[in-house]
Amino acid sequence: MISKEDEDSLFEELSDEELDPEEIAERLMAPRTTYDQSTICMGLWGLNDSLKSGVAIDCRSKKQIENHELVFVIDLDDANRTLWKNHWDSSSDIRIMNPTVWQESSEGGRREIDYDRTLKVIHSIISKIDGMLKKEVKIAGVVFDGLDKLLDNAENTMRLDKQLEIDEGVTFAFWRRRNKYFLDIMKATKSLSCARYFVTHSKMRQKKKTNQAGVEVVVREWEEPDWHKSVADELWQIIHCKKVEDGEGDTTYSAKVEKSKGCPELVGSIHTTMTVKNKKVKFTGLPFLRDKENVEVRK
Repeated sequence: MISKEDEDSLFEELSDEELDPEEIAERLMAPRTTYDQSTICMGLWGLNDSLKSGVAIDCRSKKQIENHELVFVIDLDDANRTLWKNHWDSSSDIRIMNPTVWQESSEGGRREIDYDRTLKVIHSIISKIDGMLKKEVKIAGVVFDGLDKLLDNAENTMRLDKQLEIDEGVTFAFWRRRNKYFLDIMKATKSLSCARYFVTHSKMRQKKKTNQAGVEVVVREWEEPDWHKSVADELWQIIHCKKVEDGEGDTTYSAKVEKSKGCPELVGSIHTTMTVKNKKVKFTGLPFLRDKENVEVRK
């Protein structure tokens, strides 16, 4: 075993690839009082235009903004440029990146997404962010916007790998391949030491029942996140974003905390993130992303 004097040496800038399993185990088992990784690993979901991306990008404290800490947005939804330009004055501290790679189709005459290269670009972005963090570049957070698009991309990559048509049936083994492509990126992003935010749309689900007349009717309808079913277990916080219009031109945006590991008192709380009244906009976002103290909570 290592001595107390040598404990700090375990945390020198050596990657796990340079260490054997015993050395990695010693590094992990060494006593410590703090962890470098952020306690924020959050999923935000909701219908289109429910302020999911706006809340995630607004993750820095006033001090972090003054210190020009960076926010990286991997924007598969291609939905953040307007926010960046109109509400953040095109700040160079917020880096919006759409990693989608296009190619000319094999039939010619049209452009199509190169799904495999798109996944590789995403991996490269995550790797470069990780390298910046290890060099102590100040990064406040990474926003992965479009987990639903990532899942589609992973499926299309799997179909191309296995030469399956877009409407062809898929065996369980093939779904496992799709899930691996998706979860490799999800977990690589989660492994970053800064705050991580995963954004996805919601989808409507229905439960149907055949009545006595033999007609199939909807007995229940609900909204759920459009991401892989295992994602919720990977996240430490989950926020459901909503938008309500009152019919008179005023709109209220809100966020309900559905999961909050470490702060269970927040679960079930609802926060107004933005209001538009008489054409005047008041944005508040989620203060507890920026300051854990003095958070107004209402049940």
